Amino acid sequence: MTWYASGWKNIPAMSTCESVINNPKKTIGSRSNEMFSVDLTECEESIDAKHQVNHIEQVQIFVTLTTTNRGEIEIYLYSPSNTKTQLLPVRINDDFN
Repeated sequence: MTWYASGWKNIPAMSTCESVINNPKKTIGSRSNEMFSVDLTECEESIDAKHQVNHIEQVQIFVTLTTTNRGEIEIYLYSPSNTKTQLLPVRINDDFN
């Protein structure tokens, strides 16, 4: 292990970029689909190296929503290359108020 560690090459420190979007605040009808996009080109073009992001490895999302039937909500995240990740699945047995 020490032999491997002696040849270790450090990578640059992790860069972070944060975008806060308070809109869209909108009503989404029952059984409808809505898609929201976030443009983070400012992260790619940042002058500050600590905030310049060219490749995304980790995403953190905070969603605030209100519903009368919480079991009906499904949330998916799509990457720019169209990779689909389900963040919140429908919960059939959780349809009460």
